[in-house]
Amino acid sequence: AVDSGAKLVGRDGNQTFGALVTSTAEGPLDRTSTAFRYDKAFSPLKSIGAAVVSDNLSGSSDSRVARISGDWGQMSGRGRYSLTSRLLQSWNQGATAGMAGELSANWRDVPGRLNATIGWSQLDSDFYSPLGVLIDKDRRGSSFNVFQSNRFDKGAIEAYTVDYSKTGAHRESTGEFFYDRDLLVMDVQNRRGFGINMGFVVQRRIQQLDGDRNLDRITHVAGLWN
Repeated sequence: AVDSGAKLVGRDGNQTFGALVTSTAEGPLDRTSTAFRYDKAFSPLKSIGAAVVSDNLSGSSDSRVARISGDWGQMSGRGRYSLTSRLLQSWNQGATAGMAGELSANWRDVPGRLNATIGWSQLDSDFYSPLGVLIDKDRRGSSFNVFQSNRFDKGAIEAYTVDYSKTGAHRESTGEFFYDRDLLVMDVQNRRGFGINMGFVVQRRIQQLDGDRNLDRITHVAGLWN
């Protein structure tokens, strides 16, 4: 086998870029993989970016994924709110394949105040990734998360966290139910470093092979020390 590659990364003011090219030759099989990325920051909370990853195996057409992204945020009093977006388009064997995307809105506040995130995502059944196999394709889903944490300089309790999230998805192609999950996690730690962590999960899911709807309930309790 003959392996070769080259990597280039750099920064120019508020712009960053990178490129990677690798090539492998082993008998009749030649493989060339490339990756390019470009990002531009307009401020610490605002940026855009683009990337392309491709894989070309000898005797077949190029397969690749292109991504564009954007982040926008704004300070508001002691906290900040932001929007994050990702959109990906794939090609397989030279033909246009599926898409994937994410969009989320976030609120982040100071310790002791409520934080929240709401999001949407989609992954087509024919989305192709040259980076590996993807699970749970053919879905369109949403998510919601609220959490609060704090640390104290005095008193018996040093820190606590409460985190609740709900996620769910339907089949992107048919609109049928796929899965949903409720997750609640809580932990508290005293001044001596001892604490407890508790988690509760309720998940409903359609099995991909037989179509049965399963209901899982999971509870865990763990002791902590540091």
